[in-house]
Amino acid sequence: RNLGRNREDLRSELCQHLAGFPDRPFILYTGTIEPRKNLDVLIRAFAQFHYNKEFTLILAGGFGWKYEAVKKLPDELGVGDRVRFLGYQSCEIFELLYNAAEVFVYPSLYEGFGMPNVEAMQCGAPVITSNASCLPEVVGDAALLFDPKNPDELVAKMEKLIESPSLR
Repeated sequence: RNLGRNREDLRSELCQHLAGFPDRPFILYTGTIEPRKNLDVLIRAFAQFHYNKEFTLILAGGFGWKYEAVKKLPDELGVGDRVRFLGYQSCEIFELLYNAAEVFVYPSLYEGFGMPNVEAMQCGAPVITSNASCLPEVVGDAALLFDPKNPDELVAKMEKLIESPSLR
């Protein structure tokens, strides 16, 4: 649900609940950490993101199969200090995360439905999702779409949302 509170206050609350949570704007992904979720493209896009020194990339969800390479990638790209893997969290924490996020990104290559997009939209988070699988049908015209194999396109969409409060 949309908590109707400003993002700064929600980030402060997250800092109280999660040790080491960065009190700064963040881009959020929720879901399992595994190859079909395409997180390498998200992390590569974040590394190229013009505002990556002002933002943190938060990846919240359980670790699935073959997650090791994704977990190492932020350090390899020089953004390890600005990428956080939170693991699986309670429903209350997920609700705070969605409400506090500046942008929610869901770069998945394949989904049966893509519920995290719906959860993010319900909480009022601006959504960027891949144009693959069923995801365009799920979000309709309420999100920005990108080619999930093109990190440059994702960077452009992230920057567009950050630079346009009215679009958010």
